[in-house]
Amino acid sequence: MASLRRRSVHGALGRSPSQREPGARALDRRKSAWRQALLMGVGTLLKLAVGRLSLPDAERVATRIFQVRGRAVVAPYAAIGMDVDKPFQYDIVRQRMG
Repeated sequence: MASLRRRSVHGALGRSPSQREPGARALDRRKSAWRQALLMGVGTLLKLAVGRLSLPDAERVATRIFQVRGRAVVAPYAAIGMDVDKPFQYDIVRQRMG
């Protein structure tokens, strides 16, 4: 997907970071856990630190950051998950989710 290419993430069409596609800020910060965490906001980080962050809270934060509605899936096996940090992986997920 062209919108995920590195060049578009870094200011395509002269857009400021707040005007880029929803996931661009997170993609820009993919190599820094602290910078990613700051996207969640201080209140969310505090809730996480004291063990008070619920799954619905986390879903709301993800919706705000990525501007897509998602749901947390609790499963006993890690294999259910999939990284989606490359365009072809995004295409796979979009295809399978309908």
